[in-house]
Amino acid sequence: MKKYINSGVMKLIFFFVTISFIVSSCEDDIPNDYIMKTYVEAFLIVDEPISGIKVLETQPLDKPFDLDAGWISDATVKIKNDGSIYELAYSNSTPKGYYLPDNSIKVKPGSIYELEIILKDGTRITGMTTTPNGSLQWVKPPKKEFYYPKDTLKLPGVDSLELEWTNVPDTYFYILSVVCNDTLEYGKYLSPANPDEKNRRAYNTFAKDNNDYYLEIPSWNFIANTKTPTVWLAFKWFGPQTVTIYAGDYNFLRWFMQASNFSNNESDPLKYSVNNAIGVFGSAIKLSGDFFLFKNQP
Repeated sequence: MKKYINSGVMKLIFFFVTISFIVSSCEDDIPNDYIMKTYVEAFLIVDEPISGIKVLETQPLDKPFDLDAGWISDATVKIKNDGSIYELAYSNSTPKGYYLPDNSIKVKPGSIYELEIILKDGTRITGMTTTPNGSLQWVKPPKKEFYYPKDTLKLPGVDSLELEWTNVPDTYFYILSVVCNDTLEYGKYLSPANPDEKNRRAYNTFAKDNNDYYLEIPSWNFIANTKTPTVWLAFKWFGPQTVTIYAGDYNFLRWFMQASNFSNNESDPLKYSVNNAIGVFGSAIKLSGDFFLFKNQP
């Protein structure tokens, strides 16, 4: 599930491209001297191994965007906690990025973690996060299966969509994510299976003419309490789904607010939580539940 967090936020890198324009006089041509910046995306999830720490470089606007070319794989990346220093290794597999090879070491709740990145040119990037102290448990988990209604503008109250979870101390906003785990298949999950029945998009009255809505697999939102209905508009495809609740630290929450429509996807240096780079070093506790969304439309 963590990979969806990262994929959902990775679009931010498009907005972190820096170009410096220097105009010496009105008669001179305008140069476009590109200044590369380092981009860091590092999230620690309580009770999980350390992985998926991203270190990339921004790219100029006058060239095609190439995410693979942006990865920095030769940095020295360390995580410090309670007097221990862990050096991370780089991996090209999913989740791509830096990880701690000893996966028996899990992120602890209510603990201070420090990040240190040393680039080949000697640049030192640092950050610090305090992991949330507590645990997330379902009070009312999602039902295992339900049907998407045909008319999404005239919806009756659907008890199966209501979610409730325990409170995490000092958490005022939770992040709710809904992900379709297979956007290509549908029939193979039925009983009996029907391989000819393929997946398709769920009808969305407000996004039916907006193809950009389907470019990202997850949909997500901020919740200011521990109980909420899962609205029908959260679903983009039929089939197997995962809903996840995140209780994040201050860094985690600020970064996701920046990635949302609340800030129009604009880069705000005040929301960075790493020094000497663009990016975030944050932490969260998460709680997930799986269910199946059946087709109920022609």
